[in-house]
Amino acid sequence: MEYIKSILDNFFKHDEKKVLVIKGKWGVGKTFYWKKYVEFKKNFNEKIISYVSLFGLEDIKDIKKDIFDNAEFINKKNYKDTLKSLTKSTYSLVRLAPKIKDFRNIGEKFENLIIKNFIICFDDVERKSDKLSLAQIFGLISILKEENNCRFILIFNEDLLSKNDKSDLTKYREKIIDIEVLYDPSIKYNVDLIFNKSDYYDLILDTFNELEINNIRVIKQTKWNLDYFSQFLSQLEESLAMNIFQDVIYISCFHYDNKFNFSIKELEDIYQKDFLSLMDRTKTNENLNLASTNYRYSEFDEFIISYIVDGALNENEFKQNLDKINEIEKKDKILKQYSQIWKIYNSNFLGKEEDFISHAIIFLDKYAHLLSYRQLDEICSFIRKIDEKINTNKWLDIFIENNLNNFSYEDLKLYIEKTSSSKIKELVTHKMQEFRSKKSIKEIVYYIVEHQGWNNIDLILLDSYSEDDYFKWISEESDANLLGYIRAFLKIFNSTSSDELHKSIGSKLENALKKKSKESIFNHLRVKYFFKL
Repeated sequence: MEYIKSILDNFFKHDEKKVLVIKGKWGVGKTFYWKKYVEFKKNFNEKIISYVSLFGLEDIKDIKKDIFDNAEFINKKNYKDTLKSLTKSTYSLVRLAPKIKDFRNIGEKFENLIIKNFIICFDDVERKSDKLSLAQIFGLISILKEENNCRFILIFNEDLLSKNDKSDLTKYREKIIDIEVLYDPSIKYNVDLIFNKSDYYDLILDTFNELEINNIRVIKQTKWNLDYFSQFLSQLEESLAMNIFQDVIYISCFHYDNKFNFSIKELEDIYQKDFLSLMDRTKTNENLNLASTNYRYSEFDEFIISYIVDGALNENEFKQNLDKINEIEKKDKILKQYSQIWKIYNSNFLGKEEDFISHAIIFLDKYAHLLSYRQLDEICSFIRKIDEKINTNKWLDIFIENNLNNFSYEDLKLYIEKTSSSKIKELVTHKMQEFRSKKSIKEIVYYIVEHQGWNNIDLILLDSYSEDDYFKWISEESDANLLGYIRAFLKIFNSTSSDELHKSIGSKLENALKKKSKESIFNHLRVKYFFKL
């Protein structure tokens, strides 16, 4: 947009040109550009500038008042000289009004006289009240530019002028307007204004291009939302962070740009159905509906929607949700890398074993603790087949130590046999003891008998107890119903059971009873007649 800056620069240098129009569609940044131009230029011949939005204004008096009220010194350093010139103008005005009755109109005369050598910007011309005609505005401009040497910038969307205003524009265009500039920036230009050197810049630009959004206000509001959500993204996998980042852009645009004729609160409901059947939920004249975008509803979007619509976000719940999704994302990333290593072996004959080994070692050093046991055992076994000198036990130990709290008792039994590390064996043994302490033999046996049902975890726990543990229990238990419970239990769990786990548990209890029977004739008779052993 350098050419517009050049046009404005030349306009302010010209002694005779006094009125310049910046026209263009709503929201493309006309006002934003003008204010930035004033901010960076500063060296105008005029000393005072006034910005006036005509939105809803009904009378020329209102415009004059706003010109005066909104007037600012362009260069604060020279404001004293400007004040002196204004003081002289005021003194001249008072001399013209010698009688008291003449002061009735002094306010208006004062405004007319003091609004001199101003730069005046009239914005939102198309949004003024219908009670105020464009011809009236042009009349004021004509007086102030001819008699008071004021310079004007008019900003409007010509397409949205009323029929009467278009007629007035046609009628007075040649007489009033000296220069007209069409402000029609590219999407990239407006994105660059707001997102200069931002993270994920390419993603930002691609998304705004996809949605064909060039509205500077929508882009700016999207930036504010992204600034807020960025605080949650730094610790996430990049792929997830980018998905959230892009969804904030999508949802912000859906909400702020009126080309999308649906509420973002409907998004989840829409995506529970077949989104391709939406047909034409958006404005047909925009030729863009939700189904034509690359947006897909995600489970974290409800939080984004809540923040944008209600200004509220349950941050703790959002973080917990992100942590869960991030773990899934991390595992997906690991699986992809795991598959890539195997491709060195199973794709063709070009892959070399040294490449497989080197990539596998780097991968296992980083991710061994995040694999499943099957995946870990698979790759470690293959490494040993290639080179048996490589110590793969270190990765198994890393895996066990990091996942100790996630293992079942059955897992622990397997891993204590697999590891050769005394440290890991000690950790696993301690964990197995914790499992046993959660429920006693009595608790589990009595529950099974009373409910005639069980779960696999209880059976694994029962099997974790040794024959000596069962012997200790039956020897010390004082409950008067003990023998009845044991007899009922052995009808289900005994050494003749077809199920291996049932058989193992029953055999331990039977052997404990047989051991107990050897202590005395009294116990021998108990075991023989109560349990048929």
